[in-house]
Amino acid sequence: MMLTQPLRNTDIIEATGGWIPEETVLLNGELSCGGKLLRICPELDKPHNYVEAFQLSDGLYCSVTNLSEDADTEVTVDGTGVLGLAVQLQGEFYEPGSGVRLTSARQPVQTMAYVPAGTQITVGSQLGKGLKSVSISAQADYLSRALGLSSDELPVQLREFFTGSLDQFELKQVNVPMAAIASASKLLNHPETGGMRYRNLTLFANELLLHFLQALSEAPPQVTREQRQLAKVREIIEASPGQQHTLDTLADAVGLSRTRLTSGFKRQYGATVMEWLRETRFREAERLLNTTALPLAEIAFETGFSSPSNFTSAFKKRFGVSPRDKRRLLIAAAAG
Repeated sequence: MMLTQPLRNTDIIEATGGWIPEETVLLNGELSCGGKLLRICPELDKPHNYVEAFQLSDGLYCSVTNLSEDADTEVTVDGTGVLGLAVQLQGEFYEPGSGVRLTSARQPVQTMAYVPAGTQITVGSQLGKGLKSVSISAQADYLSRALGLSSDELPVQLREFFTGSLDQFELKQVNVPMAAIASASKLLNHPETGGMRYRNLTLFANELLLHFLQALSEAPPQVTREQRQLAKVREIIEASPGQQHTLDTLADAVGLSRTRLTSGFKRQYGATVMEWLRETRFREAERLLNTTALPLAEIAFETGFSSPSNFTSAFKKRFGVSPRDKRRLLIAAAAG
């Protein structure tokens, strides 16, 4: 159990950079892990719904928003000239030019955003939708120092985005490797409730940041027809991880040869097709364990594993605990 301590106004700034309204924090927040980890429960009778915030380094912050489908809350914040990198695994996402769509652990969204001072943004969840996201942010005019990089060393995509986004709200989707999504998932689902929670969360957050910086260091290429076909394969996998996909069926579905599919997918996403399918199944299994009471055998079926025993063995190898124990840990963490 984490030891908590009273909040001071300075604690809010140290943990969040000041982006969460002070009145919200003072009413519903608590500090733990020696004052380094701030947790806010917008609805006090639902402690499993929370926002956690902590400082990664001077001027660099991480926030984890974990609101389940039973959450019905929102917070309006004023922009403070913040530039952020985020992964959203559940909830509504506004896609410029396309409108609002729902994200999921199977179809996450990765973004780069700039929020100028004075811009109001509403963050929250409506009943039945939830919101699960992780963001890493810094004041735009303090970005280089917060990252420990000179302006010339900033990743090329980040530098170009930053220089063109100083007077209005900007949002851009970016491509990051599967490992970045896995790091975000670990931040959202970490079961540790003791004093080591802060250390583990900072480890996962730094992993996520590194994946973003590496991905943004490469100049954005012109999208080719083959890249769109490969993106469609990823979309098919993430929309139906329980299906018995094969290289041949996926290649046929998008009009690629099996050889071009295997080589191109690995090059574009940093993982083989089957690795991506397997990790997507694990993310969906983790979501079902966390948000439903489905029996393990049904979860195994829903996520495409050949048998419950095969599911249990693969899950334990991936996460270090069995699905049954993982569910117990998640329930214990949600209960506080």
